[in-house]
Amino acid sequence: MFTLAGMAVQLRRNTHPAERHRAMTWMQRLKRVFNIDIEVCEHCGGQVKVIASIEDPKVIELILNYLRQKAAKVDAAKQHELPPERAPPLTPSLFDPSQTCLFN
Repeated sequence: MFTLAGMAVQLRRNTHPAERHRAMTWMQRLKRVFNIDIEVCEHCGGQVKVIASIEDPKVIELILNYLRQKAAKVDAAKQHELPPERAPPLTPSLFDPSQTCLFN
């Protein structure tokens, strides 16, 4: 009598390593080689579903350029939110070491 687990082990023994590597998904490879689990959300720990795998270099470059432009716009918008730069005050500080007496 064969069990399902026993049949899986037997199939693995009969297959060539190259065939087993081809059967691995890229998600499994990332987890195995780099210890990156993209099926788990890094923020909440929930399960993530991959909806697309983009492999065309032209499409990847278009997406990355769009994200760079978007980040530059956000940085420019944040720059306007900052108060204007200013120099330090010209009056001596309270802890000026050249001052020997506090009351003159």
